[in-house]
Amino acid sequence: MRKRKIIISILLVLAFVGVVSSAWVVHMMSYDKYKDENLERLSYSLSSYVDWRGPVIYGIKTPPYLEFGGNLYCNNEDNTITILAWPSFMCRDIKKLGIILATEDGGGYQVYVDENLDYDYELNKGKTQDEYEEIQKIMKNKSSEIYELYHGMRERFNMNEIQ
Repeated sequence: MRKRKIIISILLVLAFVGVVSSAWVVHMMSYDKYKDENLERLSYSLSSYVDWRGPVIYGIKTPPYLEFGGNLYCNNEDNTITILAWPSFMCRDIKKLGIILATEDGGGYQVYVDENLDYDYELNKGKTQDEYEEIQKIMKNKSSEIYELYHGMRERFNMNEIQ
């Protein structure tokens, strides 16, 4: 009886791992819709692809094994602005957007934004008032570049759906 329980437990674990692995493979393959011949896989990473052709760098980070979080990103020429987009499961739409803003002192901020690139208060809980004011100042000063990068990214990756 004990041996039967062990065998059933092992079979259930294997079935679970098989189902999760299959879901991961399908999810990872859904990132193919963002890829084209200009993206090259980085030699040191099995899950990172980059397009180095222009002043704006575009990239894809597919999820590592049995993880479901990957992202799309673009960096401006001087690497002071990075825009990130996190696709939903099976890349049906974009579930979150974020911006990394470099500061003049070498630091920076990562903030979540909504589909209009406005600061998302709900997702940025924990930021101090001083941080919020500094972020708003940087976003205002770089707003045209942020919007230009974002629209280039939407076009590059054909990101039609933002939720």
